Amino acid sequence: MAAGLTNGPAELIDFLIPLWAGIALGIEASQVGLLIAVELLVSVVVRPVAGRLADSRERRTIAAIGAVIYGLSCLGYAVAGSLSMAFAAAVLGGIGGAVLWVALRAIVSERLAADSGVFARLMSVQATGSWIAFVAGLMLLGQTGLFAPVLAACGAACFIGAAVLFTSPARASGANETGGASGAGTPAKGPGLLPGGYGRC
Repeated sequence: MAAGLTNGPAELIDFLIPLWAGIALGIEASQVGLLIAVELLVSVVVRPVAGRLADSRERRTIAAIGAVIYGLSCLGYAVAGSLSMAFAAAVLGGIGGAVLWVALRAIVSERLAADSGVFARLMSVQATGSWIAFVAGLMLLGQTGLFAPVLAACGAACFIGAAVLFTSPARASGANETGGASGAGTPAKGPGLLPGGYGRC
């Protein structure tokens, strides 16, 4: 549920931000590209830290924090009236996306030994969340003609996803002592050893 609630807004944001930046902020194509590049760069830089957090802390809490940060990024875009505010939102998006998806995929990997189809179901849920977000978001955009309500709704969906993660059951206390290196077993020595150890971008 959390994956669907957060991936849909993330995909919609990726689609809308170039349009929003050009129309709402009136910036040039080169500045739009720089805005997108900032989020991607921050995501890449944060991934190793996110991987270590997912290895050493409760993953559901880490993923929830990532969802909150990404939700704040969506709200930042919604209220941004200048390029500097848009860049701040992009930085938050890079941090939140990396932390969220590294931890979420690590959570899913905990079930991999018992269920080989768990990642396929994750991708299915992500895809479902995406098309629902696109249909709802573009309908709202068409009705209002405004980007802010759509971006704010994306943030709200991320906050709901964070609530789902915060209230979900924690791992069993012995989860890190048995099993393989996929998160249900011995903690990996680095974030690169986590299946799906990468951010959304």
